[in-house]
Amino acid sequence: MNRQGAKVAKNSAFNYLSLAFLAFLAVKTLMTLDKATEMLKVQAGFGGFYNANSAKLILAEVSREHGQAAVDRLIRELNLDKVFNFEPGMRFEGGLAIKK
Repeated sequence: MNRQGAKVAKNSAFNYLSLAFLAFLAVKTLMTLDKATEMLKVQAGFGGFYNANSAKLILAEVSREHGQAAVDRLIRELNLDKVFNFEPGMRFEGGLAIKK
């Protein structure tokens, strides 16, 4: 396996574990806006498809606990429109992003 293949395999394993961890968090704890901001910063830092899915799960939890206005604010503050093509007004339900 070349370096690129090893890097992809490592990132895939990391992303799978991060999704599992996010699912655990969604069930066991309340999502504060500070916690969501920190987790979204990590996902945005990596970018990519798997991290966009993780960000959708985080934003779904924020929406459930704090409402759509909090989701829109996080999208703007963290530039998730540029990183993951999320738009203010998008609804997040589970792993789905539903346009307005």
